[in-house]
Amino acid sequence: RSAGAAVARPAAAAGSDRPAAAAGSDAQHDEAAAKAALKAAEMEAKLAAMDPEKAAKVRAALAAKVVRDKQKKEA
Repeated sequence: RSAGAAVARPAAAAGSDRPAAAAGSDAQHDEAAAKAALKAAEMEAKLAAMDPEKAAKVRAALAAKVVRDKQKKEA
C-alpha cells in the first residue's frame, strides 16, 4: 500500500502539467486513502474474530453510516 502511494507522488509532481498545489493535494489524498484502507483492514480483522451474526450487524451499521455520511456531504 505505502509503496504505491510513494510511487504516485513523484510521478504526479515531476511529470504533471498540474500546479504544485494540485500535486500536493494528490499526495494528501493518497495518504488519507491509505489511512482509510488501513483502518478498514483493522476493522475487518476485528470483525473476522467476532461472532458471525454480530459481525454482520456491525457491517450493516457501518454501511448505513457510509450512506448517511455521503448524504450529509451532498446536502
